[in-house]
Amino acid sequence: MSWILVITAIIVAAAPVAAAQTDEWPRLAKRAAALEQDGRYADAADCWRQASRLATRKGELWTAMDGLAIDEARLGRALEAEREYRDVLSLIETAKGKDNADYAMVLANLATLHLEVSRVAAGAAELHDALAIAEKTMAADDVELAVMRSGLAATLICGKKYDEAADLLAGALAVFETHADVPREQVAIAISNLAAARQLQGRLADAVPLFERARATLEAEFGPEHPALIRVITNLAVAYAKTGRPVDADRQFRRACAIAEQSLPPDHPLAGSVYQIYGDFLRRQGRKREAKEMAARSKNTLRESARRSGVGMIVDVSDFRR
Repeated sequence: MSWILVITAIIVAAAPVAAAQTDEWPRLAKRAAALEQDGRYADAADCWRQASRLATRKGELWTAMDGLAIDEARLGRALEAEREYRDVLSLIETAKGKDNADYAMVLANLATLHLEVSRVAAGAAELHDALAIAEKTMAADDVELAVMRSGLAATLICGKKYDEAADLLAGALAVFETHADVPREQVAIAISNLAAARQLQGRLADAVPLFERARATLEAEFGPEHPALIRVITNLAVAYAKTGRPVDADRQFRRACAIAEQSLPPDHPLAGSVYQIYGDFLRRQGRKREAKEMAARSKNTLRESARRSGVGMIVDVSDFRR
């Protein structure tokens, strides 16, 4: 089984902006962050949309638009997210050019969105450009710079450059460990991607405990049913299957499917990907009827996603927010 869902990075906390002139904008921004913590991305997107209308400062507007784009991407609305990212990039460039941290972070968002919809060449090029800007404008131990490097590691995994990816992830984790306020989701994603690199290197004995550690980190942060768990749980299931633990694998696959059903739109491409991977597992286990049903479910989900958005299957996600 070669399936694996690579995750680049997710930043869930917006960078500080200038104090608002009314109480409503910060209230909406705080509410959006709380909804994201609960996995309620559609409601969070509505809050960011309202916040963008009420923004009185450029930093507020950029933050709200970026937050909206992130949640649109999480909901599988790639076209809407791309439009928001391009709009905020244009605003930042007009206000202060491209050589600044704000532009770098939003460009990284756009890059990772392109990775999500399998536009790997475009996403990798944009991520390199974002890193070049960030390395000029951020401190060497800046968390957001480390997040971008973690994102680059994911592209290296996709390009089968596992040793380089593992080195970047180790460096990112070292930075995260020196910052007590780094969101645990950041740490979990880097650990999960390191596990993915180890698994693809054939080092399953190293990969399984790393996936379990990433899962435990996310559960401690979000609880047992948050959509941030879906990819890590699916990867853990694949690792269990490859190490001769089919019962444990099936349990994790079922859990990933249940979370996807509860927390994602019915036509979300990530759900379709999970169903597809689970169907492949079922087929390999000789459970032909269940495998056929799951394959049909995956096909229908991905078809509806493509029909609505005009793009293909999302196989990897990374969101950056400044």
